[in-house]
Amino acid sequence: MTASIKPFAPKPPNMKPIAPVTPEDDRPAICDLLSEHGDSVGKIKVSIQSNPLYDLKLHDDLWMLRFWLSHKSSSKKEAKALQNAIDAAVETLEFRKKYKLDEADIRRSKWPEWDGPNGEVFTPKEYLKSTYFMEKYTYFHCQFHPDRGLVSFFNMAGNKLDEKLAGFPEDEEKEMMILLSEWRFQVLDEVTRRTGRLTKHAIFIDLGGMGVKHMNRKASERDARMNKITENVYPQCNGGFFLLNIPSIMQWFIRLVRPFYPKRLMEKMDVVVTENDVNRIYPRFAERHTIPECFRGTHPSWPPPQTGSKYAEDNYKSVTG
Repeated sequence: MTASIKPFAPKPPNMKPIAPVTPEDDRPAICDLLSEHGDSVGKIKVSIQSNPLYDLKLHDDLWMLRFWLSHKSSSKKEAKALQNAIDAAVETLEFRKKYKLDEADIRRSKWPEWDGPNGEVFTPKEYLKSTYFMEKYTYFHCQFHPDRGLVSFFNMAGNKLDEKLAGFPEDEEKEMMILLSEWRFQVLDEVTRRTGRLTKHAIFIDLGGMGVKHMNRKASERDARMNKITENVYPQCNGGFFLLNIPSIMQWFIRLVRPFYPKRLMEKMDVVVTENDVNRIYPRFAERHTIPECFRGTHPSWPPPQTGSKYAEDNYKSVTG
């Protein structure tokens, strides 16, 4: 983990949520969620506050709410669902301690070019190596509005799977995946707390150009193991995976690899085929004029503008006050 000038120190959530950014902005208010699920949140707190890794400043009601929302449907029995949420919270305490995640505040940075402590821009070495095994802009992250969540674009055909398996050790990919997941969480957590609305991340995946050469079961199994590592420790971050340009052979491949992936992950998957799909899905995460044309939006350029502290300061007063 690249060192930061200060530790991760989230502020208390805004209990007076901002107005929806657009009419389609359906993010629930934190105050409403805590009111509805307060009893369960309180039970999680009682169960973990004796844990030596528990820190009141880091692990507040919002932190615990995330686990309950992610596990409340995991069992027909409320007690079992509550225990699943508690187990995930304890797992997260240990995970964050093991990888020293609370020691680095990276939320005001963009990915992969981070804002350094003295104004310089740098790219984490873990991510830089991963780019050797994909075409340029294969995976691209944006935050089109500072009061909304992250949007990522993924061109699947740009992955060089055979080269990655041969040249990118799984342990190194794991480091990169954890670093990316933590950056995503910190950005979403900051927006959630500042706006008072539970904010998530949407991933739009272009499957155009996929063929037999892009089918690699070993790579899919590795990806599934990567997702398994973070399945429980970043609750309520995933807003959904949305698939575009699905070739018939890819539909078969998805059915083949589906059993390897966590159930909660696959339940978040949807398909973008018709104009109705676009109008149904896109406005929940970003205005269509900010989405590139190649992903069924109306923005003419690719890649779209990135974000980060400098971008936000130049474009949005809501971030700088």
